[in-house]
This record gives sequence, structure tokens and C-alpha cells, in this order.
Amino acid sequence: MKKLLRKYLTNLVTFWLTSNLALLFVIGHSFPTLFLAALGFTLLDLIVKPALKVVFLPINLITLGLLRWVPAVIIFYLVTLITPGYGVHTFSTQPFTFANLSFPSFHFGQISSLIIATLIIYLTKRAVIWINKKDKD
Repeated sequence: MKKLLRKYLTNLVTFWLTSNLALLFVIGHSFPTLFLAALGFTLLDLIVKPALKVVFLPINLITLGLLRWVPAVIIFYLVTLITPGYGVHTFSTQPFTFANLSFPSFHFGQISSLIIATLIIYLTKRAVIWINKKDKD
């Protein structure tokens, strides 16, 4: 029970941080939406993720683990489906020039936005866990 509560609170802090730092996320401007999203992510992470890891095991073996992130993207997509008011924006970048190099504009669709959002959530979650980690010394 303690582990489940710790995982839920870590996900809640992670979703709150990412929603405030990244403009990629759509939130219904309320804490109940964040609570539901964190609860949905925690439950799906505990229930669905092990099954997805088993399903994607052959693909991970063939690609030597390069597609290990796919179950996390699927879980995050399911969270955006079951949580009303929580989602991910598609976005575009502007063309720019830096040091005589021209970079074109890019449009990120729904799938690529979900992948980027999952990466941001993963990195933020790792940072929250690192900050919250107890000294083992």
C-alpha cells in the first residue's frame, strides 16, 4: 500500500510539474483532472504495463531494446483517453537560422507529440524520484 501511494504521489508531482513547465499538455485547469490523470497512469502502469512488456518482448529482443519506450507511450495514450480534460497538443516549430545553418519548420502530429510528451514525463519522473531518494549511506 505504501509503495502504491508513493508511486501515485510521484506521478501526481510529475504530472503537475510537466503541465506547468511544458506547453504541450492540455489540462482542464483543475486539480481533479491532475488527480485523475495520475491515478489512471498509476493504475495502468501497474496493471497494463506488465502485459504490454510481455507482448512487446519479441520486438524488444529483435531491436535489442530500442523500442522499449513503446509500452510507456501506449499507457500515456490510454491515460489521455480515459481522463477527461487531459491530453496532448500537436505543435509546430518555426523555421530559424543559427550560425549560417537554416532549420526548417516541423509539424509534430498526435503520435510524435505523444512520444515527446512521454519522454518529458519520463525525464521529469526520474528527476522527482532522484530528488525524493533516501540516502543509502
